Amino acid sequence: IEFVLNTPGDRIQSLSESSFDAWIKFYRQNENSRNATVSYYSKGAIVGLLMHLDIIHSTNGNKSLDDVMNYLYNTHYKNFGRGITDAELKQAIEFVAGKNYDEFFKKFIDGTERLPVEEYFALAGFDLKPKTQNEVVSGYLGATFNQSGSRLLVSFVERGAAAWEQGLNVNDEIVEVDDKEPLQVRDYLAEKQPGDKVTFKIIRSGLIRQFTIVLGNPTGTEFELSPVENATELQNIVRSKWLVK
Repeated sequence: IEFVLNTPGDRIQSLSESSFDAWIKFYRQNENSRNATVSYYSKGAIVGLLMHLDIIHSTNGNKSLDDVMNYLYNTHYKNFGRGITDAELKQAIEFVAGKNYDEFFKKFIDGTERLPVEEYFALAGFDLKPKTQNEVVSGYLGATFNQSGSRLLVSFVERGAAAWEQGLNVNDEIVEVDDKEPLQVRDYLAEKQPGDKVTFKIIRSGLIRQFTIVLGNPTGTEFELSPVENATELQNIVRSKWLVK
């Protein structure tokens, strides 16, 4: 969940697009892939889980995603000996769940809305929430580096982060940051706070450039999961059906 929700490309590429474009995008990664794409393996697993919880909840524990798979096997594979279309998959889910899935598909499979994981975990009586940050947060640049011999190069710049908004590009060579040598950059930045200004001197396309970046807050979120107190009867039914031994 943290991996998918903290991937900038999750808001750019839908789950169905990720699957359809797998051979030209997912299996041909480049320095901007994380900004523009999302893994259909990871996101697909989460969407499957949300659907599983929803079906259990909607049927009062009588059905689950397992029943969808069995239905597809018995009605399509055994009868027709072939795969299924998108429409047939949706029809099977709706038949088993006894409800319409237009909005679910529109938002979370064919769309790029943030997955409301908190709402679906609540169906099983679990509280999923961001971790409380007790320690001091370091200033966030939103770029990663790669050592190439004696050169320190920018290898990734996160969409929307300080580095993205204020000038760093992939393949920029770091000459110095606030007069610190390249090998000292990572440790130096770790000591900075959000709002601190740092001056980068870089080489880009053979030219030396210099600009100042204001560090931001970390963009990623870590979650913690805990059971709710006094779970309802239906929440306990969903939980036990999901976590069946």
